[in-house]
Amino acid sequence: MSFDDGHPVRIIGNERAIGLLASSIEQGRVAHAYLFAGPAGVGKGLVARAFAKALNCEQGGTVPCDACLACRKIDHGTHPDVLWFRPAGAMRMIRVEQVAEFLQAAAFKPYEGRWKVFMLVDADRLNVESQNKVLKTLEEPAPGTVIILTSALPEALLPTIRSRCQRVAFHPIPREAIEQYLIEHRDADPERAAIAASLGRGSLAAAIEYLDERAGQRRRALYNMLAVGGFEHFADLQAMALGIEQELVARRETLKKELADEQAELLRGLDAAAQKALTDQHNAHAESEFRREVDGLLNAIALWYRDVLISKETGAGALAAGTAALINADYAELIAAQTTARSTDELLAAFDTIDEVRKAIALNVKLANSLEALFLKLDLLRRAPVA
Repeated sequence: MSFDDGHPVRIIGNERAIGLLASSIEQGRVAHAYLFAGPAGVGKGLVARAFAKALNCEQGGTVPCDACLACRKIDHGTHPDVLWFRPAGAMRMIRVEQVAEFLQAAAFKPYEGRWKVFMLVDADRLNVESQNKVLKTLEEPAPGTVIILTSALPEALLPTIRSRCQRVAFHPIPREAIEQYLIEHRDADPERAAIAASLGRGSLAAAIEYLDERAGQRRRALYNMLAVGGFEHFADLQAMALGIEQELVARRETLKKELADEQAELLRGLDAAAQKALTDQHNAHAESEFRREVDGLLNAIALWYRDVLISKETGAGALAAGTAALINADYAELIAAQTTARSTDELLAAFDTIDEVRKAIALNVKLANSLEALFLKLDLLRRAPVA
């Protein structure tokens, strides 16, 4: 059996993980704690929500109906027994007060559902002290409690945390499955679906984003910049870095407003403390999306240099028409033309530079300043136009 979550991005792939969870419900052997471990963007959160719905669905069984009151409440984030805790704030940590709220809520039995389900998203963003506090609850949870930790970096969790959880492994979704989904459910033509699935790198959500025309325009602007190096003056480079930051910040603030507008009626019916808690969830989600987009930008730059390196090492002429070896196959000719503009050592150094900037952004260095440093280290000021 499989979950068929009501989320706009359908769950595909990771059938083994989903089957394990469905089987645990069917056999009445639901664990008190799970660790959903796997790369970002492969459906860990979607499966966690579907699992919570299946556990509390009024229809019973292993597949949530998506229509009963319990399922609808979970979808809207208003079920009193299904609580999410996500990294928040500039440092993207699960904060001490969130841990305290989790510990307090976890001490009680379910209020209206069969199960109380807690989701600690990106649990590796708990500091050591908080992990130790969570550990005590993992060891002695209240009856009818399921705690789900999700993480793309499970080794950052304490060994004692990992040992108390049943590990459910998630893997990148096969490119072919993503491509088929985009054709059948997103009306993508085969060529666009193939490119988007390749760029998604195992993430359906990322692949869907690449179908958006605005995403395509941003990608063209980015790759033209990397190929041509169109910064004649430092001021131009600064303007590009600042423009990227402003665009991403604007999208973050728009998402916050959309979330607030969507649940405005619900917010009015809550007391001040509950309003703040829900608003904090909205802000944390918007910040998470912002960080994900920043990471996507850096990944796109890394993929460009990866393709140039592949083209350089395997023969630019053979790749000029585009082959499966390239992620950005639709830019094959431009990529092939870059093989003489960079040495192998320069291309390899680019990956280290991107990683350094990624770490700086994680430490809350201003995005525009980080991108300025990245563009300078990639020598985008001195690049000559491609003939």
